[in-house]
Amino acid sequence: MNCIVSQGQRAGEPEQGEERFGSVTLEQRLELLRQFPDFSGDGPKIDFTYDLFARESCRQTIERYDLDQKMESLEDMELILALLDWTSSHFYQNGYLSPPWPFTVDSAVEYCEAHDQSVNCQGLATILSGLLRAYGVKAKSVYGLPSEQPFSDCHVVVHAYSARLNQWILLDPSYRAVFFDENGDYLDLPGLRRAYIEGRSHKLTTWDKFFHPNSPSDLSHWLDYMAKNTFRFCCMVSNSGDFEADWQARIELVPDGYAGSEASVVTQDAEAFWALP
Repeated sequence: MNCIVSQGQRAGEPEQGEERFGSVTLEQRLELLRQFPDFSGDGPKIDFTYDLFARESCRQTIERYDLDQKMESLEDMELILALLDWTSSHFYQNGYLSPPWPFTVDSAVEYCEAHDQSVNCQGLATILSGLLRAYGVKAKSVYGLPSEQPFSDCHVVVHAYSARLNQWILLDPSYRAVFFDENGDYLDLPGLRRAYIEGRSHKLTTWDKFFHPNSPSDLSHWLDYMAKNTFRFCCMVSNSGDFEADWQARIELVPDGYAGSEASVVTQDAEAFWALP
């Protein structure tokens, strides 16, 4: 499974001016999604777990940045958006900077501090999802993967569960971004994939804090890039502060008819993969 960034491989948005699709055009990416739109429902039972209010792997970050005071009295969406804004305002995405594996929130933050406050999208998603869980929000990193196997680039985002709205919220700490559909409702990853397939992606919007330090800070650029990274998905089954242990229990969601995955555990059961906690 090639989600973990290794030699010659990157997790994160290409730098400005770099080709985003390789030899495959945007229209070809969209056509791939239209050719593989469905999930059959076949797959193993998935028991996702979330280690909430545990601070062993992020205590240093919380104390050093006085996060308890900053997040005091915030709940649900206010807390989710505040932690997204804080993470993306302090640390920035650089697809070439991968923290040593295995890593935690604290070690990823230390890596950022030693590298001009920068890390790849995998590191940013680890920081944000870990902090969200530390404050009681069920959250996980989700790896958006292209159709190619092997691949040289993917993108890692965060799904955070809003108990108030009873839905997953798609967060991208690389872009300090949250997204909305054409009705103004918060977007999740399966909703993003459907929007591409149904030709509605141009109707999606974001908030006014959307920003990327090294790429064009506009939604159309992000949407073009993510057309590549919504073909299939991978995430941990166990979500705690122990990345090494979590990574051993991971599962990949692939569409019907796709046979390119090298993951040890694969499912086509999108309902179970995206189930609300």
